[in-house]
Amino acid sequence: MTESRYGAARRNIRSGARDKPYYYRPWMEAQTAKRQRSGKNTLIISILILILAAALIGAVLIGFFSSYFDLKSINVKGLSKHSEEEIILTSGIETGTKLYSIDSDEAERKILAAYPEIADVTVKKVLPADIVIELTYETPEYFVGITGEYFTLSDSLRVIERTSDRKSLESLGLVYVEMPNIKRAVTGERIEFFGGDEVYIEEILKNLSESSFAEEVNRVYIGGKFDIAFVKVGEYRIEMGDFKDQRLKLLMAEKVMESGGYRGVSGVVLDVSDVSESSAMIHKTLKIE
Repeated sequence: MTESRYGAARRNIRSGARDKPYYYRPWMEAQTAKRQRSGKNTLIISILILILAAALIGAVLIGFFSSYFDLKSINVKGLSKHSEEEIILTSGIETGTKLYSIDSDEAERKILAAYPEIADVTVKKVLPADIVIELTYETPEYFVGITGEYFTLSDSLRVIERTSDRKSLESLGLVYVEMPNIKRAVTGERIEFFGGDEVYIEEILKNLSESSFAEEVNRVYIGGKFDIAFVKVGEYRIEMGDFKDQRLKLLMAEKVMESGGYRGVSGVVLDVSDVSESSAMIHKTLKIE
């Protein structure tokens, strides 16, 4: 029987023959092609498996987000003047809404626009299904009078509230400040002046708040950069002169008050407008206001 050329090739390989006949190459090429086809098929199958797995995971996640992340509770922290119901209603957030679809920035803007006395709002999403609204209120420190109305101010001169009842503001311990050239007072915004930003006014009030007179002075008169006075109604008036060297002038006033025993005395006028010298006088008939 005649041996096939492929059989001869296999026999030569087994016998370790060094010389390979001409029909050995086609056989090896066929084996290589077969292995390449097998590798391609394996790669295609692997890619299909990965695609199917990704699709399955995506479907699971979509279903999870669609059904499980419905908003269940809204908690408000830092409440002061308002009820939780008010804040939630203003935010526009409703339970049952998909958590991922809630616009936190928009809710914050709505609350800040509605309540000028709120300085800052943070709306946080808490997985799996909660919202936390954190409020920070402005603290009124001062008030100003404009054409028969009064406006409370924060320490940054942001307008908080508008009222016609001055006595109620004084009863809260707020300091009345007379300011020059007030142009505009709108709740929720910083007070504006005809003369510009008037940043020196904020600096004056800051220096006062950090001095020993912070808990005593209940009126501040600012006629301009060169006409400033601090008053405790019924007791003393401190003439500060211009806006320069405010800290030093307040320290001088403190030493004069202590060394002269003027605390609790009525009709005292201190002049510390000149940092090189200071003076104190008692006017028994002078009404300090």
